[in-house]
Amino acid sequence: MGISVKEGQEAFPEEGRTTLEQPSEPSTTFLALNDFYGHKVPHSPKLFAVALGFSLFSLLAASKLFAEQLGIISVFIAVLGLLPTFNLLVETNKNKVKELEARGQKRTKADLRLMRNILAIVAGMLMAYSLWALFLSIDEMRQAFNAQLGTGIGHSIERYQEHSWARICINNFVVAGGAFILTLFLRLGGALLVLAWNASLWGVTFVFFAKIQASSGLGALLSWLTILLCVLPHTLFETLGYVCAVIAGILMVRLIVRSEDKNFSIATTFTQISTLFLGAIISIVVAALLEVWLTPYLSKALGN
Repeated sequence: MGISVKEGQEAFPEEGRTTLEQPSEPSTTFLALNDFYGHKVPHSPKLFAVALGFSLFSLLAASKLFAEQLGIISVFIAVLGLLPTFNLLVETNKNKVKELEARGQKRTKADLRLMRNILAIVAGMLMAYSLWALFLSIDEMRQAFNAQLGTGIGHSIERYQEHSWARICINNFVVAGGAFILTLFLRLGGALLVLAWNASLWGVTFVFFAKIQASSGLGALLSWLTILLCVLPHTLFETLGYVCAVIAGILMVRLIVRSEDKNFSIATTFTQISTLFLGAIISIVVAALLEVWLTPYLSKALGN
């Protein structure tokens, strides 16, 4: 004797799908970060130290577990470790913006603080990769950081003037565009991945240039410090351009997701995204000009 479809549905009623709900309590990750940062939003110096320490830990872990792919795996480990902090900074910025808007004030102060904090994270990661590379020989660097040095081998600091302004601009615009797109699809993970990769690339490449001139010892350290002084101006503006692209991507995600929210201003958000795009363009153009004109001048002036 068979059972009809209707009888089966009555005997085994279909359960309703579980809906997504906003958590009523803070997550364990948030509580851990809250304790770690002393119940306060971390300032740039502390973020620099955290990024430096965690990046060194990532390099150590990758060197023991994935030595042949140290350059790539260490970046992913660092991103996974720093992502909760990065998310905390973005959420804090969002809450601060709401607070400022409720007072009738502009969000500029909150966004500048977010940019400064992100720059501190990038600087900490750059420093970690430079410090690690300083203790390696050139051959060891080629093997460990083959991914980062793939485009840098065969070049030296003296050859910066050979790259045209247009070529540098196009290359950096592509990176900024990639940062924006990855932020759209992978949100904060994609944003931090682009920034972390560039930090590792710069950190390793600057040391590689230094070791070409003085392979080891105090000479390599002094050469690295000199190169750092030469490239710091254009690297700072270039990073700022990428950070603007990342924040624009974050706001674009909010625009897409919250467009139907009555309390969300589409026009204001679109204006902010346009301003960030303009800031990214200006920063990248200035960075390219500095790289073509100022960096070679400083290199010659400092005898590098």
